[in-house]
Amino acid sequence: MLMKVRIRKLVKLALFLCCCLLLGFMVWKAGPLQLWQTLCSMPGTIAACILVWAVGYLLNAEAFRNVLVGTGSRLGYLETLGVTISGYALNYITPFGLLGGEPYRVWVLKPKMGAERATQGVVLYSMMHIASHFLFWILAAFVALATATLTRGEDRIGWDETLWVSALMLVCALLLLLFWRLYRRGIALKFMSRWVHWSLLDPSLLPSGRFIRALLFELASRLVNVVEYWLVMQALGFPGFGYAEALLVVAFSSLLSNILFFSPLQVGTREGGILLALQYLLTGHLLPVALTLSFATRIREFCWIAVGLAIMKRK
Repeated sequence: MLMKVRIRKLVKLALFLCCCLLLGFMVWKAGPLQLWQTLCSMPGTIAACILVWAVGYLLNAEAFRNVLVGTGSRLGYLETLGVTISGYALNYITPFGLLGGEPYRVWVLKPKMGAERATQGVVLYSMMHIASHFLFWILAAFVALATATLTRGEDRIGWDETLWVSALMLVCALLLLLFWRLYRRGIALKFMSRWVHWSLLDPSLLPSGRFIRALLFELASRLVNVVEYWLVMQALGFPGFGYAEALLVVAFSSLLSNILFFSPLQVGTREGGILLALQYLLTGHLLPVALTLSFATRIREFCWIAVGLAIMKRK
């Protein structure tokens, strides 16, 4: 058993190192000095991106608050916002996402709600957060099919591309529908309650209406955060790159990052996803553009990680 655990850790480490090497190779090919100069020329854009995510976190906190109210919490909005930001900060810097921020949220909420109620609230929010991923990808697939031109000159989306996008939308829709049916029957709650080693969660804790309301706030947060990619692309000199294109890049890069979930800070996976999406939308030498876009988001990310860690220190 101990040998298997060590092998799994070695595999995870090897995959992470491969992602780091890939990122290093991409930076070397694009030119580190050029990337640095470009980033230094856009401080106003990066500051705007930080503010965009402030709005996104406000919406995340409102979604979390809607979930916690269902579990009997009377946590204030500012306290909920602090737990939300610090929880996401831990998710960013630890592999496997939920194994970082979620236990911390339970630990912070436990004195105010009790251990079991805190666990129930955090698990329910995690479920809703997962469901919002599927909803966001479905929306992105719909946008890809609806726009049809995807800014690649006058070329329209081909049949093969239509098939792939339609298949992705169908798979996400089926998964979301399955997730919803399991939630309504309480099966998903029972499964997750066993996973966190607590008594069975009661589906009545979060009625369908409140779950949907929280889900819409979470989706709204994702849609607001798309503005960040649009701002950076405008600063890089792509005036024809609109909100719809930014949404497609965010959706594809997040999909790839979730598939390759083992990399802390999405090292390499985010850059690769952005590059592939941009190559689908634009023409030309796009590696420097993709890396600049990614690094701009990382600067914003590090700023909010610092805020989250500062909140953790206070607690």
